[in-house]
Amino acid sequence: MELLMVNLEGIFNSLSQCSTGIETLETSVSELVEFIDYVHNNTILQESVVEEKQQQLANQVSKENALKTLNHLLAFISSPSLNQVVVDALSFVLPKLVFRFLSVSKELFQIGERILDRLISTCSPRDMLTVICNFNLY
Repeated sequence: MELLMVNLEGIFNSLSQCSTGIETLETSVSELVEFIDYVHNNTILQESVVEEKQQQLANQVSKENALKTLNHLLAFISSPSLNQVVVDALSFVLPKLVFRFLSVSKELFQIGERILDRLISTCSPRDMLTVICNFNLY
């Protein structure tokens, strides 16, 4: 779990330093998308573990990883020193990624809701409406 958070912090550091280069920003956003996909897929795939006790432990660990990831993500996008260009770039990918976690647990729903609220309050409402309306949920 700690290695997972170290990787996430590395991605956040890379994003924080992306104030000018579009290619660097796109690469860092892509890395974050892949990371969140990995955490989400691990959360969902743990259901396939055969033994019940192993399944419960795997589910608990994967949900804790998802919760830590989303909490770190909220803290990152809430940082007053974060460049608005980075927040705007993330606003186009994070809602769809975060939405995928909302049905997993009540805790993930609550933190996901806070992330979406933060993006809506920080970014252009018109842009956010467009992003949210273009969700492909299936």
